[in-house]
Amino acid sequence: MHLTTLVENTSRSDDLASQNGLSLHLESHGKRILFDMGLDDAFFRNAEKLGVDVSQVDYAILSHGHYDHCGGLQTFLKHNTRAPIFLGSGSDKPLYSERPEKYRYIGLDETLIDACPERFSWVEGSRDVTPWLHLTKKIHMAEPRPESNRGNYIKEEGEYLPDPFAHEILCIMEETDGMILLTGCGHSGILNMVTTAQDCFPDLPIKAVIGGFHLLRESRREVERIAQRLSESGCGRVITGHCTGQEATQIMKDTLGDRLDILYSGYTTEI
Repeated sequence: MHLTTLVENTSRSDDLASQNGLSLHLESHGKRILFDMGLDDAFFRNAEKLGVDVSQVDYAILSHGHYDHCGGLQTFLKHNTRAPIFLGSGSDKPLYSERPEKYRYIGLDETLIDACPERFSWVEGSRDVTPWLHLTKKIHMAEPRPESNRGNYIKEEGEYLPDPFAHEILCIMEETDGMILLTGCGHSGILNMVTTAQDCFPDLPIKAVIGGFHLLRESRREVERIAQRLSESGCGRVITGHCTGQEATQIMKDTLGDRLDILYSGYTTEI
């Protein structure tokens, strides 16, 4: 599998935009997959510079309904007229973050869905996109979810309620020698997502876990525990960034060593 990071919070090139968002392009089994679309059109502008043709994407996946992962949707629809877009049911609900004295809308632009509903494929529970590409919302919640989930809300019947992130998707890609897990923000808890994948495919080792883990508010002890559990789970590689946080990433690096890589706009690798 070939991974190209189209946009992330950081960049190591003046030519490539960075932003508080995430978008990954993956090539596997002769197919091209776009996982999340960042905050705006930056993923597309970077893609052009990186030699990635967005019009040729075969499948698009939105990990959850937050704007920093879905903000480029209008641009994608403009430049790609064929790929189905998979997202979890509930991703189109009104999602908010709490700010002093007010709530701020951070959800999808529903008008884009209304304009071309045939492009969207809703994941209710689990879904096999292909025999090797699997999506699931059925995350086993045995471990605590991130502390930084606090402040995220869903509006229902005029009331702001804590977002349970039932709209979040875990993406599992099967390869001949193992599986690759993709997570946008890991709001459901990265350890819960890893355990879910292992329960779904107990005979497949984890080649890599890729994406954001939402560890900005976790204690050092908790981050060390998570890193140790990832190590014990046999993850061949951990490739993280976006909402994981620089401090948490470095703490994890101390445990995982060379197995951990850091995402940035333009980062590419073969897995």
